[in-house]
Order: sequence, then structure tokens, then C-alpha cells
Amino acid sequence: MANFPRLQELAAARNSNNLNDTMSVYIQREINADLQFAVGLSQLWDVLYNHVKEMRMLSSELNLFRGPLAV
Repeated sequence: MANFPRLQELAAARNSNNLNDTMSVYIQREINADLQFAVGLSQLWDVLYNHVKEMRMLSSELNLFRGPLAV
């Protein structure tokens, strides 16, 4: 090491770059997981919206009869 006094600093810098790369990969994975969750949540919202819409249509159709099934 006497011939290369900055070798230890270069090794630390190299490890630091690996840490940055590792953190970048981790952050990208977390972003991808969040995006997949958002897509799933959006699909769930669409299903719920369509279900409520169908229930409203059914309710309005039952009210046409004005009978015991009317809501």
C-alpha cells in the first residue's frame, strides 16, 4: 500500500458506487411495486363502480313496479 496511498480511498469509492447502484435497484423495485398496486387498485375501483352502477339500474327497474320488491 505504500506505493499506492490512495488505493484505500479508491476501494471505498468503488464500494460507494456499488451501494448507489444497489439503492437504485431497490428504489426501482419499490416504484414498480407501487405502480402494480396502483394498477390493481384502479381495476378494483372499476369493478366497484360497475357493480354500484348495476345496483342503481336494478333499483330503478324495481321501483317501476311499485311493489313489495321496490327499494
